[in-house]
Amino acid sequence: MDKLEHNLRQQLRAAESQLDDNTARRLRQARSTALASSRRPLLSRLMVPALGMATASVVALVLVLSPGEPGQDILDNASFYQDLDFYNWLAENDATWKS
Repeated sequence: MDKLEHNLRQQLRAAESQLDDNTARRLRQARSTALASSRRPLLSRLMVPALGMATASVVALVLVLSPGEPGQDILDNASFYQDLDFYNWLAENDATWKS
């Protein structure tokens, strides 16, 4: 912690100890209100893990029930890229044929 931070911390602590009673009471009320409102019901605390588990279950179900071999799409894409010159030639000739 550098000298500026140290001085600011000391000034804040000194100002804190010199608060009038009305301000201190309002700060205590604000703190208790904030603490009381931050309590969430059990249902909302369990919602995120439950949704995560449901999502993981759906993904696992899709992976298990998906048709075909696992990696077949990769092989299909590889054959597409091998024939890319043919598709390029076909597109060029199709464009000149329609003109």
